[in-house]
Amino acid sequence: MPIEFVVFDLDAVADIQDASLREVFGMTPSLRRLRARGLGIAVTAARHRMDAHDALSRLGWLGGELVDVCVTASDVPRMAPFPDMIPYAMKELGARDPSRVAKVSGTPLGLLQGATAGCSILIGVTDRGVRESVLRGAPCTHIAPTAALVPELLDRVSRASAPVGPSPVA
Repeated sequence: MPIEFVVFDLDAVADIQDASLREVFGMTPSLRRLRARGLGIAVTAARHRMDAHDALSRLGWLGGELVDVCVTASDVPRMAPFPDMIPYAMKELGARDPSRVAKVSGTPLGLLQGATAGCSILIGVTDRGVRESVLRGAPCTHIAPTAALVPELLDRVSRASAPVGPSPVA
């Protein structure tokens, strides 16, 4: 089943730990590639709504051009490992099937959130300071060195699941 929606943890796509906000290298072009494929894009953040929206706005991503929806700690009653943020984001985009959602996180807790929500693809990213061995201990279907490689990883997954042989004639 093809992926229609990608949920990124804010900390997987941007460095917002200090006053100088920076995107993960290559993230804007990656978001554009996902958008060009017609995928819905959400960002989840364990932060207050105003802080997360400010960060995404400063990056030029919020407002539907690159990110459709940002779900924050202010929007849901429970945080990870509870899956509340993902169904909230899906509802905002009109998505119904969590198996068509990919979750991207740099933390085991974020991956657990995706698994609990029913996401079929769980991508752990290692460039955010968590070792690959730690991410592999969480529910994880794929490991990438950076969230900026998600479009390529989804392409590989799509090709691997494509039927082999001649296409049926209608």
